[in-house]
Amino acid sequence: NWAPFLYSDRKGTGKSSLAAVATALFGPANTATQNNVDKLTGRFNMSLLLSKFVVSEEVKLQAGTRASNTLKTFITEPTVMAEMKGREAVPIEQKCCFLMTSNHLPLWIEPDERRYWIAEINHDGYASGPRSKEFTEIVARVHEMLTDPEAVARLYNALMRHELSPDFSAKTLNIT
Repeated sequence: NWAPFLYSDRKGTGKSSLAAVATALFGPANTATQNNVDKLTGRFNMSLLLSKFVVSEEVKLQAGTRASNTLKTFITEPTVMAEMKGREAVPIEQKCCFLMTSNHLPLWIEPDERRYWIAEINHDGYASGPRSKEFTEIVARVHEMLTDPEAVARLYNALMRHELSPDFSAKTLNIT
């Protein structure tokens, strides 16, 4: 019922690397990555909506547009319309998780919107920041780890064993 939205006004802060970690955890065969949300919110979106995880990089929308309203539907509704080329649109059970990234402040998201958890990830290790060399080394180690199926499995197992707060609900975004 909600989607993480990674935002930084600087390039090279690790948004795509975090998406790569999530992709490894969901499995590349279960993940669809796209630039913006045009394919997801447009026609012939069936293959994306049948994925378990959709990463939308560089999302930049306008408030109140068809695309921004369609995203809301995909995030919260249990059944959505999906279309395959050459076939009629059909309702499908929506089982997809979403992650969005952008270097543009998501001003299109309404102030009380509950469907997005915006994480601002600015830091001084960004691509041309004073600590970029340190951060680049960390990112390289993370990407190297992602090539090792056993390391990914250890991360997955650690996350699955993590004890959540009794007040946590994955259905509602209550960050207090």
